[in-house]
Amino acid sequence: MMGDILVPSQKQAGVALITVLIVISILAWVISYFIAQGRNNLDLVEYERDRILAEIEADSMIEEVMYWHYASKILNKEGGNYYGKRVDVSSSKQQPKWFELSDTSGRLAIMNLNTALASKLAVVDRSSPSNLSRFIDCYDDWQDQDDLKRLNGGESLWYLEQGLPEPRNAPMQSYAEFELMCGFPQDQASIDKLLNNVVLYHRGSFNPALASRELISVSDLPKDRKESLYHLARAGQQDKLNQLVGSSTSVTNPISLQLSNNLLLKLEVNVGRAQARREVVFSHSMRYNPRPLVQFWHWSEK
Repeated sequence: MMGDILVPSQKQAGVALITVLIVISILAWVISYFIAQGRNNLDLVEYERDRILAEIEADSMIEEVMYWHYASKILNKEGGNYYGKRVDVSSSKQQPKWFELSDTSGRLAIMNLNTALASKLAVVDRSSPSNLSRFIDCYDDWQDQDDLKRLNGGESLWYLEQGLPEPRNAPMQSYAEFELMCGFPQDQASIDKLLNNVVLYHRGSFNPALASRELISVSDLPKDRKESLYHLARAGQQDKLNQLVGSSTSVTNPISLQLSNNLLLKLEVNVGRAQARREVVFSHSMRYNPRPLVQFWHWSEK
């Protein structure tokens, strides 16, 4: 019977052992916590380093692409073009780097929008006149200076009911305003199609020869001429373009393959886990005195 009873020294040893185990467990948890925090901090430092390097590389790449343009070297790059087609200039598949360069005259300007073409890009079912009218009326209502609602548009009251900012009652100043407009498309495919064919502002008129296939497709040209226009422009055949279009009233602006002064540059740089993007319109103009070598018209907030 006495062998089944723990003497005081054995009880104390058991308590001490349990205490040591608890202390060791707490210390192990504390150590693992600080190790995890250290790893997180290290990851943050590495990400911040990559982010800074990506931002620097993106700004540097703007200057580099502009140099290629002014030195007439864009077309010498593999896949180089002025139609907004992505050009890969990365040295590693793990660190992709690309740019897209397009003439702004081949896009629609949000601040002075060709609503007839834009509405056809934005509306999925173009067979319904009211759908097209909705986009056009909403655009006009946003910019006019009164609160008189057009048939399919929307004025301050509609936006307040939706919990949205009221219309500017002046020309749109950003992509964000454009996307707030009541007639703006809701499906992602139409959103992408519209935003890929507009720019906030450009000088000059719309030039179909520098436009995308999507934008050419909604023009009033006959269907067979649309495809011909697209391919002849990409092939640089100005004479055949003139013969193709002639004096057709469906294209109100001269078709020319000559670039304007205003180019839209989009680019993306990846460094490690960080990514930097830029979208800028730049111009090289001789009309200023004193003349700036390069002028940035605007940066996109996208």
